[in-house]
Amino acid sequence: YGEKDDKNAIIAGLQQLREQQRNIVVELARVEDDKREHERVIQVLKKMEGDRKCFRMVGTTLVQHEIKTVLPILESTLQNLDTLVNSMKDNLIEKVKNCKNIRKNIKFVMSLRKN
Repeated sequence: YGEKDDKNAIIAGLQQLREQQRNIVVELARVEDDKREHERVIQVLKKMEGDRKCFRMVGTTLVQHEIKTVLPILESTLQNLDTLVNSMKDNLIEKVKNCKNIRKNIKFVMSLRKN
């Protein structure tokens, strides 16, 4: 009875790790899309004069700025997004390693029980 509970707990833990992996992948795709969008906007704005007006969405409000004031903000945000992407990739790699280790341990324990 105890072995079955242990096995179920291990399987549940593995499923939880897989779900976390899926969530990270979905969120990573969203953040990478945001990053690409910021890169495109920055490229366009850099070609324009700094005193031109532009609009920036802040929450749900559209705010008017000059390009020279919004460009540093966008570049800072892009840098933060880049840091977040790298952190999420590291986290994903760690989750994958954990899943592999759990699978190896399960196979090892099962091989011991067969003998």
